[in-house]
Amino acid sequence: MVLVNSLCFTNIREPLRIARHILELRDLDTQLEVGEVEAVERIAKDDRYYVSFASKYAHFHNKTAFPIFDSFAVAAMAQLQDRGLSFPSYTKFFGTIKAFREQARLTSVPWEDFDKYLWLYGQKKALDKGSRAINKEVRKLYDSPEGHALF
Repeated sequence: MVLVNSLCFTNIREPLRIARHILELRDLDTQLEVGEVEAVERIAKDDRYYVSFASKYAHFHNKTAFPIFDSFAVAAMAQLQDRGLSFPSYTKFFGTIKAFREQARLTSVPWEDFDKYLWLYGQKKALDKGSRAINKEVRKLYDSPEGHALF
């Protein structure tokens, strides 16, 4: 839990309280193992809605079942679908991204690879809008002549 929070910048300020919350969730391991989307909702709902953390926690338990919800993935999906989208829940996000993946005939692409694409595409869109608040390695690559050509 602490590792996911630290590596993925999920901004959990009270990790011990969230860890206790996760430990209290009955049958969570089974839900994560079989890829039940409700597992993310259960993890996310505490005194606040920690959907980004919960999706990353679930993803690291089962990378084949859970796409990652973060601001870059949301921005990428909105851009790819050429409309403003909002995701009030992980369930809505999952349904939208799953339908997009099926329509684009990308179901053979693992969620982990699809996540990486959305993350990078979302960062590219942020750069296009002038934001510098992106991953420093991506920004460094983008700013290099060879990297700029890649994007």
